[in-house]
Amino acid sequence: MEQETFEQAMQDLLPEPAEEPGAEPTVGGTLVALLQEANQLRNDWTGHGGIVGERQAEERHALLRSHLVKLREHFGNCWRRYEFIRPRTCAVRAGAFHNHAHRLMGSNPAFEVIQRQTTHPLEADQLHFIADGESTALQLLPLIKVMPSPATEENACYFYNRVEGDGIRLVSYHFEAESDVVRSFSDVSEALKQTCLLDPGGSRKAGHASICP
Repeated sequence: MEQETFEQAMQDLLPEPAEEPGAEPTVGGTLVALLQEANQLRNDWTGHGGIVGERQAEERHALLRSHLVKLREHFGNCWRRYEFIRPRTCAVRAGAFHNHAHRLMGSNPAFEVIQRQTTHPLEADQLHFIADGESTALQLLPLIKVMPSPATEENACYFYNRVEGDGIRLVSYHFEAESDVVRSFSDVSEALKQTCLLDPGGSRKAGHASICP
């Protein structure tokens, strides 16, 4: 992805939050460069090389940790203004949308049920960010899902991994015995098409080796 296109896409992700004294900008040249560096490392390492020894693995781990530290330093505390929610139901009253949602934050696996009022409807069962005091929310692409694991039915966070046959493979780091799920996730397929990673027929596009697994 070209630098200008990548940066513009990131700038379009979040609504403008209220300015905070000393807050770092959410998107900038430093952040874009950092993510591109990490992406290049991922492309150089994953599936493109042989088995690495323990020393090389430790060096890679240290390098990735340094990138993570830089990312945390860039964002600082700005994400504390945002709640991570999954809407369940919505009712319209006096032109406002009253959303009952699960608040997907904290260590308790039993998610807190909250109500948030917005000026637009929030799609049920999709993940959203909403800032404190704001009436609009950002819906995430379904490349990240919080859903019950197939066997235990306990909530786990799953991440898009790759297209596998006629299905989509999601991976989780919550339960070792159920670390992946392969299923026909139509919303994930549609998101991949929107981001140009799949063609309209559902096949992975050629020429995206640096983006797709």
